[in-house]
Amino acid sequence: MVNIIIGSTINPTAIQLNGTTSGWHNFWAVYLGALIGAFVPFIILYKTINNNNKENFANRQLQIRTIAYQTQIQWVNTLKTSIQQIYRAFNVLWLDEIYIVFKETYDQNNSENYKIVIAKIKEVCDRVNGATDNFRLTFIRDNDSEEQKFIEEFEILRETYCNLVGDISALSQICFHNGTDDMLKTQFQAAVDEHKSKSTQTKDDSHRLWFIADKYSMKLKSKKAYIVKDLIEAYNPIYIYEWCKNVLKYESDKANMILNDTEQDK
Repeated sequence: MVNIIIGSTINPTAIQLNGTTSGWHNFWAVYLGALIGAFVPFIILYKTINNNNKENFANRQLQIRTIAYQTQIQWVNTLKTSIQQIYRAFNVLWLDEIYIVFKETYDQNNSENYKIVIAKIKEVCDRVNGATDNFRLTFIRDNDSEEQKFIEEFEILRETYCNLVGDISALSQICFHNGTDDMLKTQFQAAVDEHKSKSTQTKDDSHRLWFIADKYSMKLKSKKAYIVKDLIEAYNPIYIYEWCKNVLKYESDKANMILNDTEQDK
């Protein structure tokens, strides 16, 4: 390059230049070499700063994701406790305890047995209400569409379970009376109709008290244990189990996606 510069710019000129061609070669070589040598560190410095900025940005993004992940995991642990309360509260074993009372009372009386049943029903309701409040408070935040679906599903499951408990409670208020089925049939029918009028009804009420009571010809006193058993068996606990499992899996996967997400780095 120096030789081309010397040949194309210096030799054709009419100006008399001092020095030899070899000397000018050496001058330009040293001059250009020094210029390049001074420019290269700036390039290296620029590249170093740029790479450091990229690395620092990536580290900041990782720190942000880590904080978000830790926050989500902490929330998932809180949710897990809430879900465990729901699973325990909606357990049919509590209803089986009530069924045993109905089964073992026969035609014995009556007011004491009624008090026992009502006390157990209150325990069930307290568990359900406590678990429901905790779950609703846990989900007070900006929920995505999937989480909103879980909330709606929970309300349906809760309503189904509460309807079951309400039917058993209504039956207990009706059936623990002195007298035979035939004597009290008119009162039984009126009480069941009143309960039906106050209840939320669906297209299929085959699992509700008024349907099952009619199946047993309104013999609510002698058949009370069978009616309670049919009411409980109409409730499938697998739904609440599947719901609990799906909620926890979704939220755990969501937390892992936060930590593994690389879109922000790009």
